[in-house]
Parts: sequence; structure tokens; C-alpha cells
Amino acid sequence: MDENQKRVVLKESVSRKDIEIVAWDNDWVFEDEIIQGKQNPYEVIWTVEDEQNTIHYIEDFLIQVNYILARGQDSDLIIQQVCSSLATYGKIYEKCL
Repeated sequence: MDENQKRVVLKESVSRKDIEIVAWDNDWVFEDEIIQGKQNPYEVIWTVEDEQNTIHYIEDFLIQVNYILARGQDSDLIIQQVCSSLATYGKIYEKCL
């Protein structure tokens, strides 16, 4: 498992619009939107300016949770930004959910 990868589960009250506001406020650069299919969850991907970190918002219908996945050297900082702006369950996951 990549040690520069962190996840935090979002509370049910957090909306897609809430995520967009956090992305805007933190200058995340939109990269892609993946529409939910039979085999994959809905996902939005951003990068930060240095392009060394990515942020993934995932609505995982299989495990029925929405979460943020941060990858890169600044994953701790990104998760701190998320946790200070959105309702989360507070536990940071370094391994698979």
C-alpha cells in the first residue's frame, strides 16, 4: 500500500456541491469525472497545482460510503483541509476501506 495515500469517510450530509466548494477554496484543478457504472463507482478527480498530488471524491455504491482519497506527498495536508471543511467520521484510513 502506498504510504502517501489517505482516505477519509464523509458523513451522509455532505453533498457533491459541498465537495466542489472545498475544491474551489483549495485551488484544486479538475481532471476528470467518472460516471457510475455497473463495475465502477462515481468519481471526481482533481490535482493540485504541482500535479504531484491527486484528490478523488468517490461514491462507492458497493460499500455504501462516500469518501475522499488523497494521493501524493501532501496527502496528510489535503485530508486536513477536507476534515476542517466537511463533516467526516474523523478516522483517516491508510489502507483499503
